[in-house]
Amino acid sequence: MKLGLSTCTYTWNFGVANYPQPSHPFTLDVLFDKAFKHHIPVVQILDNIVPLHLFSDSDLYDIRKSADAHCLQLEIGTRGITPHILKQYLHIAEITGSTLVRTIMDGDGAHPSVSEGISWIEEVLPSYEAAGISLAIENHDLRHVAELKELTETIDSPYLGTCIDCVNSLGIQECQAQVIEALLPQAINFHYKDFTIRRTDYDMGFIVQGCVAGQGMTDMDYMIKNRNHSKKNFNLILEQWMPWLGTIEETTALEEQWAEESIRYLQDKFKLLFSN
Repeated sequence: MKLGLSTCTYTWNFGVANYPQPSHPFTLDVLFDKAFKHHIPVVQILDNIVPLHLFSDSDLYDIRKSADAHCLQLEIGTRGITPHILKQYLHIAEITGSTLVRTIMDGDGAHPSVSEGISWIEEVLPSYEAAGISLAIENHDLRHVAELKELTETIDSPYLGTCIDCVNSLGIQECQAQVIEALLPQAINFHYKDFTIRRTDYDMGFIVQGCVAGQGMTDMDYMIKNRNHSKKNFNLILEQWMPWLGTIEETTALEEQWAEESIRYLQDKFKLLFSN
C-alpha cells in the first residue's frame, strides 16, 4: 500500500465550474511538486478536474515525463464503462504510464444494468490485462455496493476490482462499514476522505461535510486492520470535501492547509502500519 495525492485533494485550487476561479489555478506540475515535496509516490488524475481525453498524445507524453522527473507513479480516472470510454482511457494510461484506470458505472451518457456492464467490461478487459493495467470501479451515490460486488465478482480477473470511496455511498443510504465489508475483498484502490455529520441549527436534517483527516468519522484503523482481506495490494489516495467558504481566496487557502494536516496524519498512520 502506498499513499497518494489526487486532483481531488485540491479541487478548489484547480477550479470548480460555476464558482470564482483561483487567480493562480493549480496545474499538474504544481500537484506533482507537492507530492514530491512530501515524499508521496502516487498521484491520481481524475477527468472531472483534468480531462485527459482532451489532451493530445504529445501532451500526455509530457505529463508522463514530468511524473517521471518527480519520481511519481500515475493513476488516472474517468466516468463510465462503455467500451468506447474504457478503450480511450486505456490508451491514455499506456501513454502516461498509469498502472490503473478508475471509473464509475454511470457516465459517457450510459446507465447500464449489471449484465450490460459485465458484457462491456469483458469486451475490453483482455486489452487491459495484456497491457498490465488494472480497472477499478468506484462506488458512488448512483449505485448500491451490491451491484459493484456482483459485477467485479462475476468477472474473474486480477485486473478488475473495486475502488472504495469511504463516503460516496452515504448518498444512497449505505454507511462506511457496509461499503468496506462488501467491496474490500475486491478492492484494488481506495479513496480516503474524512467527514462529519451534524444536525442543522434548526434540528431538521443533517449536514455531511468534509474535514481534516483524522478529525471526523472515517475509521482509518478499521480499514488498515482489514486491508489483508482485499484481493491485492492497493494504494490509498487522499481526497478532500472542502466546503465553500464564501471567497475563492479563503477556500483555496484552507484547502491547502487541510491537505498539509491530512498528509501528516496519514503519513503517521503509514509509519505505524509498516512498523508493525
